Amino acid sequence: MRFILTLSALGLLLTACTTTSDASIRRHVVGVWSSDSQPGKVGELKSDGTVVVRINGAEPTRGKWLVSNGYLIEGPAEDWSQVNPSLIETNKVLSISGDKAVLLSIDGHTQVTLLRQ
Repeated sequence: MRFILTLSALGLLLTACTTTSDASIRRHVVGVWSSDSQPGKVGELKSDGTVVVRINGAEPTRGKWLVSNGYLIEGPAEDWSQVNPSLIETNKVLSISGDKAVLLSIDGHTQVTLLRQ
């Protein structure tokens, strides 16, 4: 019985940490970011869940973003169930601080560093 209670308590603790982690990522990711791998591309993640992307100053592209289970997910403004899945970008947030975020692509091999502007 003690083992089951310990596992239950551990499960609740891990769930709480995951929720806190997503909330922390959401707070820290809001702002204007550029990527070390895509010069000229700047993305602004707004607190209302919208994203504005500019490439070399061209007309901005708009979409939406969210954080789920430690992943930053971005895509077009349309209903994601109605768009081509290749238009939705999913990256694991490895670390995020005041001016730097390190992401791992969904393929598990490509690491991207974002710098706050």
